[in-house]
Amino acid sequence: MREAHNRIPESTNSVAHTQKSYFDKHVNGPKFAVDHVWLYWPRPLVRQKNKKKLTQIWTGPWLIQQLMSLLVVKIKHPKQQNSNGAH
Repeated sequence: MREAHNRIPESTNSVAHTQKSYFDKHVNGPKFAVDHVWLYWPRPLVRQKNKKKLTQIWTGPWLIQQLMSLLVVKIKHPKQQNSNGAH
């Protein structure tokens, strides 16, 4: 009886670890390798009353230079020669 009582924490920890890894795998989702992105850059509408629908609000593709965080990315336009093209 004591041996069974001593094995319970081991079994519980093993099952908890398995469930956590399964949960984390499905919650976080797959990792994607992205090297080019499109930039949302709406231009101000100057003297354009009815042309809102036809304005170009996405530019790109832009090349990712550095990932600062999950939301902040340093990018550069591929046609740009110097390295000061961060947005």
